Amino acid sequence: MRERLYDIAHQVLRLSDADGTEVIVQYTDDLLSRYANSFITQNSREKFLRITVRLRYGNRAGVASTDKIDRESLAHMVRSAKEIALNSPQDPDLPEVPGPNSLPDYPPSFDESIQDPDPGRAARIIGEIIERGKPLRAFGNLSQGHVHYLFLTSEGFEGYHRSSRVSVSINYMDDTFTQSGWAQGVSYRFSDIEESFMELADKSYRKAHLNRDPVELKPGRYTVIVENIGLDEILMMMGWLGLSGKAYYEGTSFLRGKLGEKVFSDKLTIVDDPSDPYLFTMPFDFEGVAKKPVYLIERGVFRSPALDRRYARKLGLESTGHAIYPFHSMPFPLHMKVMEGDRTLEEMIEETDYGLLITRFWYVNTVDPSSFTLTGLTRDGTFLIEGGRITKAVRNLRFTQSFLEAFNNIEALESRSIPVSEFNYYHFFPTAIRTPSMKIRDFTFTSVSEF
Repeated sequence: MRERLYDIAHQVLRLSDADGTEVIVQYTDDLLSRYANSFITQNSREKFLRITVRLRYGNRAGVASTDKIDRESLAHMVRSAKEIALNSPQDPDLPEVPGPNSLPDYPPSFDESIQDPDPGRAARIIGEIIERGKPLRAFGNLSQGHVHYLFLTSEGFEGYHRSSRVSVSINYMDDTFTQSGWAQGVSYRFSDIEESFMELADKSYRKAHLNRDPVELKPGRYTVIVENIGLDEILMMMGWLGLSGKAYYEGTSFLRGKLGEKVFSDKLTIVDDPSDPYLFTMPFDFEGVAKKPVYLIERGVFRSPALDRRYARKLGLESTGHAIYPFHSMPFPLHMKVMEGDRTLEEMIEETDYGLLITRFWYVNTVDPSSFTLTGLTRDGTFLIEGGRITKAVRNLRFTQSFLEAFNNIEALESRSIPVSEFNYYHFFPTAIRTPSMKIRDFTFTSVSEF
């Protein structure tokens, strides 16, 4: 595959007469197996190839893409990019074309056994998940695949990266679809999912079994323990709304003007760590910058936004290697790791006199970006904690909460973290968040769900 991508990229370079040329070739092979009502309902495989070029004529640039690799299609792409460039305004902040660079030798995040995704391998796991959950109905999916990137420039930069990803979600429900429990796992190695899916199935089953006859609680402020998978979407939104260099420069970030200041609890440290294979190791960004671990939040202090060269220049800082594909200036942290605490999940529950255990959130949306206020619903397992133990299920609740406030009210973090990932982000670049479960006081719920 590497040789094939190199051949395509070199063809594009030879077709260009620009002052500077950058080529990205992406190849994705992904197999998705869905199951519902304890039956496999879909096996869909996507093989996806995209070539993107950016041409520069002085300070003008044009970008074009194609998914065809014959010479005429590549030539048409190059002509289109040239026409766009020559008809575009001057861009004084256009980053330079990257030249040769020394890239870090991070551990590989590629599993050779997923080279050719196998629906039979997925079917065996899904079959065992279905059997394990009886008499409950099983819902979920298993995704497996890999992505390859090649980045070449006319100035001599060469970067090739490949990453594999396998993820599984398990949701057991009763015949009324009101009793449910959720679990999920993600890794770059298929063997990790093979070794852990039964544990995930048991976790989902226990939650579904407990999630019966839920009681209704009044809206108000509660101590909550949010499990790992419940924090994924919150932290993703934190990346877009607060930690992106673009949002910070434009003044829409809730962290604007707070660089170097303490903004969260000193229990919160977030590192963007591209060296962790479970966060899908990537040694370079799409401006040719070598990626390295970056402290975004350190013991509550805002240390750095995620920066590409454009926004680093605007802010008088250095790029942190967060230019994302393809030639879009929207720097974003792809490999966030929340550092662990010193409590097990069981200890956090035992130390809670009255509160809620939350499996995950659903339909999370922004209310006010400037205060990092979000709203959403609990789902697939919300439980009341009384006297240090889980006593009953709770009707789903809607929260409306400033996470600037919530992340200042952290009481404890779990001593174990796991990678979590939204399944729909994979097709452009593999990304995950590693996070422990989190205990937060005074978490605001504004209404009770009808389901």
